[in-house]
Amino acid sequence: MQNSKKKNDRQHVKAAVRKRKRIRRGVIGLLVVGGLVSMTVTLGQFYAIAQVQGHSMKPTLKNKTIMVIQKPPVKLARNDLITFSVPSMGNEHFVKRIVALPGDSIYANGGDLYVNGKRVKKIYSKQTTADFSLFETSGQNTVPAKKIFVLGDNRQHSTDSRSYGFIDDSQVEGKILFK
Repeated sequence: MQNSKKKNDRQHVKAAVRKRKRIRRGVIGLLVVGGLVSMTVTLGQFYAIAQVQGHSMKPTLKNKTIMVIQKPPVKLARNDLITFSVPSMGNEHFVKRIVALPGDSIYANGGDLYVNGKRVKKIYSKQTTADFSLFETSGQNTVPAKKIFVLGDNRQHSTDSRSYGFIDDSQVEGKILFK
C-alpha cells in the first residue's frame, strides 16, 4: 500500500510539474506576442512601408517600388526623397526629391537646373529640365522659411513644385530611407 501511495504521489508531482511548465510556456508565449505587438506599434510610429504609384521619379524609383519611410523625418536636406500630401491636390500623396530649402533660389535654363546660381549635376535625372524661374512659378525670389521646393526625377513627366508650389514642412510625412 505504501508503494501505491508513493506511486500516486509521484504521479501528482509529475502532473503538477507538467501543469507549471504549460503555464510557464503560456506566459512566455503571451509575453512574446505582447512584445511583438508593442514593437510593431512602436516601429509603426517611426517607420512605414509604402509603394510608389506612377512614373514621376524614374529612373530612381519605378512604379510599384516598395519603400521604407522614416516618419516623421528627423532632418531634411537637399536631395532627400520625401513623401508628402498636397491639400490643393485633394491630399494626394507624392514622392519627390527636395531640390531647394528655405533661403535657396532656383531656376532652370537651357535644360539645366540651378540652385543658388550653381548648376546642379544631372545625377538623378538625365533628362533636361524645362525652363522656369522660382519667381515665375511662385512670385518669390527665394524659398520662404519652413517651405521646400521639390521636383520629380522624371522632370518632363512630373507634377511637382512647379505646378503646386512650395511644400510646407508640416506636409512632409516621411523621408525615404531605402527602396
